[in-house]
Amino acid sequence: MKVRAIFLLFTALFLFGGSSYANTLHLGVYIWSDCFNEFKISDIVRFIDREGIKRVELSYRPYFERESVRDLAKNLVDQGIKVNIVLSEPTYIFPEKWQEVRNKLIGIFKSGFNVHLDIEPHILPDFKEKRDEYLKLFVSFLHKVHVLARNYGKDVSVAITVSHYKGAVLDILRSSDLVVFMVYGVKNPNRIEREVSTYDRSKIALALRAKDFKSEKELFEFINGVSRLTGVKAFIIQNLRQWKGLK
Repeated sequence: MKVRAIFLLFTALFLFGGSSYANTLHLGVYIWSDCFNEFKISDIVRFIDREGIKRVELSYRPYFERESVRDLAKNLVDQGIKVNIVLSEPTYIFPEKWQEVRNKLIGIFKSGFNVHLDIEPHILPDFKEKRDEYLKLFVSFLHKVHVLARNYGKDVSVAITVSHYKGAVLDILRSSDLVVFMVYGVKNPNRIEREVSTYDRSKIALALRAKDFKSEKELFEFINGVSRLTGVKAFIIQNLRQWKGLK
């Protein structure tokens, strides 16, 4: 891909320059269920290799239902790519759901993978009215997940939008190995810098939505600019299907 080649050349000339910081930029991608209906596994593998992706957030259902997806995940791990199985149900924060979630988590960990929590309790219909209660449940849930993950030697990452979780971000950081700040639709790097400025950048990744950009060149230029400004080194693109659609 010509755009990708240009991006790598740009990075080498203007960022690397002997800088160890630039060499630690880390790209990831979300892969949802629909990708496996639209693309061949071989196409997905080529895309991951071509783009230098080092982290994959893989939707739960296709991994546990399709042998081809399980093989893909294991092959990616063998190539040194971090694979995280995604759980996406907001009601999982409720205590009565814990046994169900625990069983799923154990299945993930025993399969050799980490977990990524994209459960987003802020989308619950009564979140505004019960915000404080739900944030407490969310933090408590994360703590239990983190303890369970540690028992299996695995990591936990979680996706949040800072605006919905103000007052709880530090607790969320403490109960996670990585917190993914979703900054979809935000095109102002200064605004992103303000959101991450008070937190440990080494535990933060930024999730960008591919369809917010006109081209892959624009996407990577934005990543470079935001990384230089904020010090955040990990970026996860939402999602593989949208990213492949960029020119």
